[in-house]
Amino acid sequence: MSGENRRIQKVEKEVHQVIANYLVGGFKGPLKGLVSVSRVIVSKDLRQAKVYVGVFGSIEDAEFTLESLQSYAGDIQKEIHRRLVMRYCPKLKFFLDTSMEKVMKIDAILHDLQEQEEKKVSSQQE
Repeated sequence: MSGENRRIQKVEKEVHQVIANYLVGGFKGPLKGLVSVSRVIVSKDLRQAKVYVGVFGSIEDAEFTLESLQSYAGDIQKEIHRRLVMRYCPKLKFFLDTSMEKVMKIDAILHDLQEQEEKKVSSQQE
């Protein structure tokens, strides 16, 4: 792994931590649902960052929260600039992370299949 890649990964981790802590303790905007920062991807020049957030709640809650985060992105960037020593503070763009939603759907399908299999086995034993 090159030094540049390690630097990017370190910045991603630090930006992730600052945003997550800020959402818990200092965020002034409105949020709906339970919000978690799942991933941060920083560009090679460290000037832009994609922030993926998971929102546990309705789709309306997720859309509202995403809009709120994007509208307060400047405040969050100021917090990053205040906490991290960097030449440039990355411009933030928020995205909804639907991976947890997909995992929950797959888990529900597997649970249903297991129940069907158990019913099938018990009916064959009778």
